[in-house]
Amino acid sequence: MSEPRSVAAYIVRETDHLSLTELGRKLKRDLSGLSRAASRLDARMRNDKMLFDRVRKIQETFR
Repeated sequence: MSEPRSVAAYIVRETDHLSLTELGRKLKRDLSGLSRAASRLDARMRNDKMLFDRVRKIQETFR
């Protein structure tokens, strides 16, 4: 899965007022694939500070 889609899935998963189901509908993607992508990104972020910082910066624009 593409990194931008993984980032979107991760942000949606971490945000209370959004759902992966709705994101899946909008992107025409399977819910389980989005969930796995978000989990993989979460694991990558633990070992990659630059990725962690980039995702957090994007996440802050939604708050």
